[in-house]
Amino acid sequence: MLQMPVSRILMLLLIAFGGLCWHPAAASAGSTGSSDYGVAELTPLELDEYTPLKVHNLGPDKARGVVYFIDGLDKDDRMRDDFRATYPIVYEMNRRFGWDVIEAKFPNRVDYGMSSIPQSSKYVMARLTQLKAEGYKHIVLAGQSWGAWVSVDVAAKPGVEKPMDSLLLIAPANYGMAEYNGQPNEYFILNKTEYIQNIRAISVPTVAVFFRNDEFDPGGRGPITQDTYSRNGVPLLLIDGPANFEGHGAAWQLRFAAYYGSCIDRFIHKHAASSCGIGDKQANLETSLVTSEADLLAPGSGAKPVALDQLVGKTLIATTPNGFVSVREIYRHEERIATMDDVYRSTISEKGDLTCFDKICRRIYQLLDGGFVSVDQQGQVSDWLVPVD
Repeated sequence: MLQMPVSRILMLLLIAFGGLCWHPAAASAGSTGSSDYGVAELTPLELDEYTPLKVHNLGPDKARGVVYFIDGLDKDDRMRDDFRATYPIVYEMNRRFGWDVIEAKFPNRVDYGMSSIPQSSKYVMARLTQLKAEGYKHIVLAGQSWGAWVSVDVAAKPGVEKPMDSLLLIAPANYGMAEYNGQPNEYFILNKTEYIQNIRAISVPTVAVFFRNDEFDPGGRGPITQDTYSRNGVPLLLIDGPANFEGHGAAWQLRFAAYYGSCIDRFIHKHAASSCGIGDKQANLETSLVTSEADLLAPGSGAKPVALDQLVGKTLIATTPNGFVSVREIYRHEERIATMDDVYRSTISEKGDLTCFDKICRRIYQLLDGGFVSVDQQGQVSDWLVPVD
């Protein structure tokens, strides 16, 4: 059998990932802490940008500022170009707090290579400078998983004036999970060690979010982030292992925006940390707080069961307790389901007070805030559903 060169093996292992997908990752020579590439030698890698569903931008003259949000990346199973659902925390920045939002992702037309991170960050640096020149008063560079890793790379560049005013880092990762195909992933620990090395160079006020039982997180990054920012005198809002949020995709949940949207907004705008929690009235608040059918049946909840007729013609963004997101278009006898990976259809029927999607039957309730909650026959939430407007 032919022996494959070690360099080729490493190239095949190289991967960045994000969202809800998992893959192995080898050391990326393009990351700030281990780059052998001179930035001047690299061609910027233009990210694909889009306006997410539920986002209505006002422009630099009217918006509070702009959030440039970079999606996670699965190297082998890219997010579809026409998939525009995003985190509730992202569209709430637009709808509740007046920030324009530009979402960006790694371009499907390009192969992922060892210089992809520095190439992407070089493009992002130029793009943020352009947005500043367009008149945006405050620029927030944000991202999840791979997108957060690119954001760190941008913010940690030495000797470069930073065009962003704030960072929002959600579950940064670049080197895979602890195991791949049942074998230890020797690069997994770099999700911690290289991250720690890189943030030492950051001088931009930052929101850093880490979740418990995140399969891409070696653990312990929260306290080290706190210590590093404190020693460097850089403002930090740390959300580390919040209760009832677990896994790499926990920020997809509607509840995350409800609990943490206000304090994140206050910090990225004024760089002043404050306690997080539900405060002022907000969109889909009642819907987001439902954790079981018992909540829907409690006195004063305002929830009412709905029949299929009340869903027909609606387009809904659905998020699940484990962080899966989809866009669901409801028709008379079928629904069209779009995810970041695929588009498919299922039949819809009614069975007593249940609405059945193919053979899976659910009770669906509508809340006073206009949102919907789907519960299984054991009374557990299967989806939170928010209408697209």
